[in-house]
Amino acid sequence: MKTKYLIIALALLFAPTVMAQDYFAKLRYYYGDNSPIVRQQNTLKVHNTFLNPETGEREGELTVYKFAVEASNVCYIDSVKVLYQSIENAMNQGEIPKRNISTLWSVNGNKDRGYAGYRLYHNASDYLIVGTDADNCYTVGVIDDNSQFRTTYTIEWNEAINDSATGRLITTYAPIKHSTPTSSSIGEPLKNQKNSSMWMKKMFFYLSKLKDADNDSRHLYLSALFSLIKSSDMLNQDDLRVAIGQIKLSKEEFERKHKDASSTLLLQQLTEILEARLSR
Repeated sequence: MKTKYLIIALALLFAPTVMAQDYFAKLRYYYGDNSPIVRQQNTLKVHNTFLNPETGEREGELTVYKFAVEASNVCYIDSVKVLYQSIENAMNQGEIPKRNISTLWSVNGNKDRGYAGYRLYHNASDYLIVGTDADNCYTVGVIDDNSQFRTTYTIEWNEAINDSATGRLITTYAPIKHSTPTSSSIGEPLKNQKNSSMWMKKMFFYLSKLKDADNDSRHLYLSALFSLIKSSDMLNQDDLRVAIGQIKLSKEEFERKHKDASSTLLLQQLTEILEARLSR
């Protein structure tokens, strides 16, 4: 069945309606209002344009489509995945100059991740974090002709459960200098970067183990998380936000699955410790 979807995805990718060799036109097609994913019944759209208050010129933009695609239509998602792979191949073969791409980033699977996600700026100072919650995430950034701004196209989704796959299509427009991983920060000492990355790896590992831990081993991972949270001084503001979000999600899932009031309370306390450090 998966092979069938891939064949359909390839056919959709190279359909005449999206200009067979124009990869950037294909991106605009799949992330626009006429996209087969966007046309799904359960799509929710958020759109914001940011203007320079002095000049009135556009200096940022964010568009998010939240979708739910029936399992019979996952070929549409596969089409976008194939498009990213085609862009990467075209870059390697010289069909697309590397100077036209600001970033090309992807991840599959959501187990034991050793990073804090990816930061997508949608104006000079504000951003959206992707790649931390969904099973899969693909991002490509295309540099505008003036080389001062870039447009990023991101799809993140969870594999089909109960006959539907859920996710987001995200387009951002911002100055090209603002597209960086959250696990690194300009000017941050290399030692702090390594310590921060290791801290995040441990957090993801403990939360992953806690999710399926039995009653006997649950307190071991909670204790390890508590010790880890107390040693979070090296985290920058962005990593703190990601850590807070991850622990909140784990708390909600843990509460639904285990109904363990004491453990849920401890996870809430860990969140509050990080939130206090964020507000400093």
